Order: sequence, then structure tokens, then C-alpha cells
Amino acid sequence: WQEQGAKFLHLVDLDGAFEGVSPNTDLVRRICEALSIPVQLGGGIRDEETAHRWLDAGVARLIIGTLALEDPARFAALCHACPGRIGVSLDAENGRLKTRGWVGDTPYTVDDVVPRLAEDGAAFLVYTDIERDGMQTGVNVPALTHLARTSKVPVIAAGGISTGEDIAHFMELGASGVQMGSIFVTTQECDASETFKEVYIHSKSEDVLIIESPVGMPGRAIDGEFIHNVNSGLERPKSCSFHCIKTCDYTKSPYCIIKALYNAAKGNMKKGYAFAGSNAFLAEKISSVKEVMSTLEREFFLATHKLA
Repeated sequence: WQEQGAKFLHLVDLDGAFEGVSPNTDLVRRICEALSIPVQLGGGIRDEETAHRWLDAGVARLIIGTLALEDPARFAALCHACPGRIGVSLDAENGRLKTRGWVGDTPYTVDDVVPRLAEDGAAFLVYTDIERDGMQTGVNVPALTHLARTSKVPVIAAGGISTGEDIAHFMELGASGVQMGSIFVTTQECDASETFKEVYIHSKSEDVLIIESPVGMPGRAIDGEFIHNVNSGLERPKSCSFHCIKTCDYTKSPYCIIKALYNAAKGNMKKGYAFAGSNAFLAEKISSVKEVMSTLEREFFLATHKLA
């Protein structure tokens, strides 16, 4: 990825997010040592000890979500202990912020918390409008514009951003950067099977759905045979050999998520499904990361000169 032009690498520690404890420190350290570009990491960072473990492993900056809203004192202490290296992910729905992977409600609006986050020491914000992202209608322009103009720290726009023209547009509105994911799934460097990537390429906008995971968290996926079977109750597990998520009770689960994700990655789409971003259906072909980056840069250049 670095050789293909990536300027920053974002990692998500799913073990830490679900379990609160991560076995991935050595793996992340090896990734950081192998790269000259900075690495950013999020997932399960709830105390200073965990934060320092990642920073000592070579991570350049950390993304905090739930902790920033549910435990302000601990969040402030974390920012003060790691100045300039802590960002906050803000997910909003109908003007209200959500926590715990979109399933936790809060009484707060963005305006309620952003001044305090900046005062506590947040270095930047990543903003996603869940309602817009989930409905495939793109970034909430008025909300993003307001946040970018009122925030004292940089704002990164996330969700529903697919082109260099999109990047130029949202940076013109005040965003300092954007977060993109789905566009890189259909690259040669992505280690998912070609069958998995073809699901993206052949999908339509109406195929991208919001589904509920076995632990009750929402996710976005491309519709298919497996999801239909789940909805019909045909994929309920009879036992559990993995015990991968403490909060997953296989006796109540509609399917086994680890089997579904593994099968999909290997190309067995009858027994798995493709998680996806809101604009996954825009994928047209399998290309290299370098080609994707070059296209984005060209589109961005043309759009910025048009704006000028």
C-alpha cells in the first residue's frame, strides 16, 4: 500500500473493540516497523495504559469513540498524557450522537460536545452522519459545513465519499480531509477473493442494506442468498467452536459471523456476505491501489481548478 502511494495507514483493532484487551500488539508493531508512513489505530482504547502500549508499538495517533462521550474525565486525562495524538470519532443520527457502534443513544448533539472535546485536547474529529451514510445519500453537507466552521480542531469527513471531486467539494466546505474505504476493496492488493470483489462490481444501489450482526450491532452489507437465508432462519448455528465474541450467544444468534466473513473472503458467497460502504455499488473494475490513488488525484486536481 505504501509503495502504491498511500500516505497514511488506518487500522481497526476488532479484538480490542469487542473484548477490551488486544492480542495484536506485536502484529501492529511489525506493521509500524515495516512502514515509513504513519499508522493510525482505533478500537477498544479505554485507558492510558492501552493508549501508551499502542504508541510505544509505533502507532502515530489513536482514534477514540465511546470513551470520549461516556467518560469525559478519563478522555481528558488520555489527551493530556498523549498531546496531539488523540482523535475522536463522532457518529450522528438525526442530530444526536451515538456510541458503541451506533447502538448506544446519547442526549448530546455535536454542538454540545465539540467545544469540550477541543478543550480536553482532541487533535482532530472524524465525523459520520449515520442516517445519510446508511441511506446511501452521502455526507450531510449542512451538518459537516457547520461543524467544520465551528470546530477549533481539524474535521475529517467520513461516509459516502467516493471520488476526487467529492474530496475537493468537502475540503472546500471546510473539512481538513476525508475517510474512504469501499473504493479500495476492489483493488488487487485487497486479499479478499475475486468472487467477493465481483459482488461489489455487480451490485446496485438498492443492494446495499443495513443489517444487524449477531451481537446486535448494525452493519452494511450487499444483499444476496446468504442474507435471504438468514432472514428465513436457515443459518442459525447449532453450536459454537470459536467463542470469538463474548457478547455473542449462539443459541440466540441468527448466524455465525466469523464463518460468514471467512466464507465471503474466500469467495463462498452462498455461506457469507460482503460488508460494504454506502457507495460500494460504484465499483466498476478490479484495479491497483496506485491506479485508484492516481484517479483520485486527477479528479481532485480538476475539481479544485474548477472551483478556483
